[in-house]
Amino acid sequence: MLPVEKERGIPEKQGRSATRVSRDDAIKVGQWYIVKDKGRSGDWPGCVIRIGSNYIELRGPMEYYAGGHHQARVHIDEFDDVCELVGDPERMISGKIKYFESRVRQGLNEIRLLTSGLGIDPTGDGPDPGSKSVMVIAGATDIEAYKSSLSHAKKRIPEIHAEIKKETEGMNSWLGARKITLEAQIGGTRDAIELIENKIFSVSLYAGLREDIEHIVEGAPAPENERLRLMQRRLYMDEECLLDYEVGGMEYREISEFDRWLSKSDNFKRILPFPKSMVAFRVRRFDKYRDWTGDLSTALINIRLAEEDKATFFYIRNGENLYRLDSALDFGEMIFPDQDRLNLTEPMMIEGRGRRLITRREYERMKAEYEEEEEAKREEDGGRSPWFVHRFSVEEYQPFDSGSLYYDDMVLNIGRQVDHYNRIVLIVQGLFDRTNILDPHPRVKTWDDESFRSSIELIYDASNVLYGTSDPPSFREYQRKCNASLKAGSMTVGQELWWRRQCEEKTSGAYFTGWPRNPGPGYIAPVKKYIRTGKAVFEWKREKVGSYHSYGGNGKVNCKITIPAEYLFNINAYKPGDYKQFFRDPRTRERYLKWAQMLLAAEEHVSGGQK
Repeated sequence: MLPVEKERGIPEKQGRSATRVSRDDAIKVGQWYIVKDKGRSGDWPGCVIRIGSNYIELRGPMEYYAGGHHQARVHIDEFDDVCELVGDPERMISGKIKYFESRVRQGLNEIRLLTSGLGIDPTGDGPDPGSKSVMVIAGATDIEAYKSSLSHAKKRIPEIHAEIKKETEGMNSWLGARKITLEAQIGGTRDAIELIENKIFSVSLYAGLREDIEHIVEGAPAPENERLRLMQRRLYMDEECLLDYEVGGMEYREISEFDRWLSKSDNFKRILPFPKSMVAFRVRRFDKYRDWTGDLSTALINIRLAEEDKATFFYIRNGENLYRLDSALDFGEMIFPDQDRLNLTEPMMIEGRGRRLITRREYERMKAEYEEEEEAKREEDGGRSPWFVHRFSVEEYQPFDSGSLYYDDMVLNIGRQVDHYNRIVLIVQGLFDRTNILDPHPRVKTWDDESFRSSIELIYDASNVLYGTSDPPSFREYQRKCNASLKAGSMTVGQELWWRRQCEEKTSGAYFTGWPRNPGPGYIAPVKKYIRTGKAVFEWKREKVGSYHSYGGNGKVNCKITIPAEYLFNINAYKPGDYKQFFRDPRTRERYLKWAQMLLAAEEHVSGGQK
């Protein structure tokens, strides 16, 4: 099976001690308790919404806060000290609702008393307000006292309205208390539904393989005793094509065109090096700008359907045969985890509320780096505490054991990770059982360790184990070496991109509208003058804007721009095939995609593919 420890993998659940079993078993979902909170909230009533292996989770109404609620987890060993059972929760809820109703009525009565002698009917159901006001004013014996009463009402009524609103929010919170109880009682069914959905998904994944397989190349199969090598790293079509780049560019509109590229002998053996092997592909790693204009600066490979960018394509080799299995699922950067990713035999630490799991060793290393950086910053600030907040917080981590209130959450996340990675096991088992594309082969049981090891081998090519310990190539070092021979007349690439960015910054992206007949320095162009400080000067001409010369005349404007050499690449120092060194190593290939335009433009230029 996949590298997940079964016997010793997840720590044993130890939350409930033997002396507390009878007490704990009396706690049920839907019961109400008074939670003794020493914080700002004070004591609050809460309903048990979840019982974990080592905790009880409660939720209760938050009075005077619309839509808000209290929620807390209490460790089972502290529960008796923190929580007190409510004997009659329905009476408590009804009493709370009646209390807030009485407070609302009290506020409304106060408004009536304030307005009754002022000629104002707060309900709006009385006689015409204008005529009544005149009668009250005319009949008042003390106009100043009446005016004072009006001023008092003007100030007090908005205050009462705010108080009524506050009491109404409290009442609404308690009206929703019964809903908390009901949701808690049906919460367990959600887990059952999730399990059923997972089962249905697994059966569908296993049974639905036959319809989604395309036989691309036919030939002799591999021997029966040949194991299936499953490659860990997901590949990307646009990146792999760089190693077989052809002058003139490439535009693949359909997956079938990539199939033909992969069928070439060199590509076939490089990407699927074992007689029986399986590798996952996606079209591209990053989102693609889809309006391809036909030049090298906007596209390398262009498969038009956006939804295919997100799909997973499994290519399977069996001897001389090549198959493609299409899947709408996203299997992640790695099809299966590293050997120690889900091996929990050493002490582990949980970050926050079970968001991340790391080894104790990794935690201690991160902690030491944090303290070293903090001390260095303190020395820079003359002994004062660092002003910055480091992204690593020591306090956010806690041991991954039954003492953590988020132990169950992490166990659940681990289980989901195992399920996620085991999807590939279902696919592989289905390929052996329900198709003939891996024939001949012995009976395979992926759930049996011995059968798994004899039939399948996991190739950990995502963990750098296939590429030795040598450092990956550096594009910046290569660029500096080539640019060392920059001089007037050198052909370069990079200047047009730099010029466009400068124009966009100055004109908010509208430079094409401002200069409709401005060609710019050119995608590939000669350096007019090289300054020893590391800058290159480019010159060109553009047509005047808004003059008669724009309509057939020969009026031209001289343009000049000075660009730092770090944004340029000296094509004269480039040798055919140099680009491959930066794309051959999968550890760093994605970093160099942004330099592909420069390198492939140089490849085309020296090969005579561009003027």
